[in-house]
Amino acid sequence: MGDEKVDFKNLSKELNKKSRKDMPVLVYADSKVYYEKVMSIVDVVKNSGFSNVSLLVDKQ
Repeated sequence: MGDEKVDFKNLSKELNKKSRKDMPVLVYADSKVYYEKVMSIVDVVKNSGFSNVSLLVDKQ
């Protein structure tokens, strides 16, 4: 959270600790990450009540 990395298995728990569901959530990914994994992360974020989700992609 913030600049801290969070394991996928702990993502939902960490997101649910946040009281402000209107805060933006940025998901960083590079070309080595499978699309399905990125979308799984976005689903967890949205299912935790966050609607302001952005994807940041490193094309390298």
